[in-house]
Amino acid sequence: MFVCICNGITDSSIRRELQAGARSFNDIQQRLGVAGQCGSCEAQARAIVSEHFGLEPDRFYDAAVTTAGRDDFNTLPPLVAVA
Repeated sequence: MFVCICNGITDSSIRRELQAGARSFNDIQQRLGVAGQCGSCEAQARAIVSEHFGLEPDRFYDAAVTTAGRDDFNTLPPLVAVA
């Protein structure tokens, strides 16, 4: 599945880099360029990294909202799933 459309980065490529020794989202970003353009993939990429290390991912945010003001990233309310 494509995670970063801007750079054509898939979840498989992120997992491959993690298997090759990447230790953080920053490592993945430097190696692949994920979230270097519009930033809408950042939450999903971070979730893949967290999942790899067996960590609970941080709260997920609507990418359209977070890319408008990255400084507000930690102050936005979490999305609510609608069944």
